[in-house]
Amino acid sequence: IYYRLMGARVGKDCCLFGLALEYDLLTLGDRVAVGWECDTTCHTVENMVIKLAPTVLEEGAAVCPHSMLMPGCVLGRGAMLLDNLQVLKGEAVPP
Repeated sequence: IYYRLMGARVGKDCCLFGLALEYDLLTLGDRVAVGWECDTTCHTVENMVIKLAPTVLEEGAAVCPHSMLMPGCVLGRGAMLLDNLQVLKGEAVPP
């Protein structure tokens, strides 16, 4: 409920243990799981300029503990990001 109140688009039956700052740029589909201490931050600082981009986790996607999703990335339907991995800025993980 907190993510929704802060502006994130959250589907039903989600399990959220991660970190977020820009909730209004975060989209989580139905049955998404975000593991403990995962970072879904939607910003970077490049050359002293803050850059924002939406982060999307499609239906059934899962992010295992300590993983990081950079701004502008898309985790496809049913995709799983294993422990301690990172999806780079603007990249997409296929379903």
